[in-house]
Parts: sequence; C-alpha cells; structure tokens
Amino acid sequence: MAITRKEFLKMGTLGLVGGAGLALSSAVWAKKRPTRTVLIQGFKFKPAHITIKRGTRVRWINKDRAHHTATANKGAFNSGLLSKGERYSHTFKSAGKKPYHCMPHPFMRGSVTVKR
Repeated sequence: MAITRKEFLKMGTLGLVGGAGLALSSAVWAKKRPTRTVLIQGFKFKPAHITIKRGTRVRWINKDRAHHTATANKGAFNSGLLSKGERYSHTFKSAGKKPYHCMPHPFMRGSVTVKR
C-alpha cells in the first residue's frame, strides 16, 4: 500500500508534535533536585562548611584565575582541575560529614554535612 506525499508529510508533523509533547510532559513531571552552590574564590571555599539534606546536589564554581579542585578527603568525589568559570556538581546520597579540600592548595578546606 502506497501513501501519498501529503499523507507522508502529515505523519511526520504528527510525529514531531507528539515527540515535543512527550519531552514537555517529562520535563513537567521531573522532580527538581535541591541545589546548594559553593564558590571557589580568593583561594577559599565560600561557604566553607554547609549542611544539607540527603539527595541535595552541591555545585562548586571556580571564580579564581588559578585552577582548583573540590576533592573529598576519602575519595567519594573529585572535580578534577577546574579553570576559571568551570563548575562541578555532586549529589550527596548518604548521611554524614564529608570533608574536602583543593588538591593543588591543601590549605583550602571545606565540608558538607549531610542530614537524613
């Protein structure tokens, strides 16, 4: 069974509209994750110590010209070297105190305390 050009184009349009509707409905139902931001500025983490709920995402943003990392003392996360303007995020899933530091500048320290 052959279809006409008009029918073919109509099917393509319906597919695009249906796909866009699916994408929009997924975005509407997606659960928004709480996020806290830590700036890396002036060779310090700002704020250096934060307390969050389990499931919260922490985002580190490097505002310095120097390269920095956000590296967990026990290896749970590691941003790698971040250039100025780069960011790194980690979602904390387990409770406890998570100390971290900057690999090239070990005097830079911070912690994330995760509550249940």
